[in-house]
Amino acid sequence: MYIQEITIDIKSNADKDELIDEFGLLMSFYRGSGQTLGRIESHYIENNKIVCLPFTLEKNSLEKKFNNFYVNRQSEKIEKLCNSKLTFKTVGKSYDSYKTPCKCKKSDFYILITNYITIQSPLICGTCNKSVPLYRLPQFYDYGYMPILSWETNYISCDRLQMNCEVGERWALMGVISKVATYFCAKWPHVSLQSIHFVSAETVHLADLKMF
Repeated sequence: MYIQEITIDIKSNADKDELIDEFGLLMSFYRGSGQTLGRIESHYIENNKIVCLPFTLEKNSLEKKFNNFYVNRQSEKIEKLCNSKLTFKTVGKSYDSYKTPCKCKKSDFYILITNYITIQSPLICGTCNKSVPLYRLPQFYDYGYMPILSWETNYISCDRLQMNCEVGERWALMGVISKVATYFCAKWPHVSLQSIHFVSAETVHLADLKMF
């Protein structure tokens, strides 16, 4: 992926906190148009300048020809508030070996795929198996790709929950332990379950059953 630098000089007396909020909204619209990747960018103010470093699939992903209605409208608003123009510059690549995303003129099919750690496009070309910039697709009714991005967000949430399933395993284990303890106490009132040791979610060892 490419790392871009988007900057704008603040040449007005507008509230800087308001400018940061408006700039953040612009970046969310860039994501909605499929031009940038990831969910949170590192934007900040330094010396009366707002700077942001988003990821893109192509070097020219931020060109105006890929902008949608919301990107253009918010760009005009932030430029008016700052009394200056947005500037764009490619500052590097995530890997030296990174080439380009899908360049197929026509893909045989597309694959929706993502996971909880990637920031790649959720769309893969079925012909070359490379990421596809969403702005290559026809826009939806909302001038963007919200149905695809909503699917991506939901899938990532499910994947993160699955990867962090230790909490669920612990709940299940405690449920099993509680039922076993209740069973033993009811069947043998003279037996006390003094300690319980478990190795994993699949194997539960009950130990130290001792007489009162």
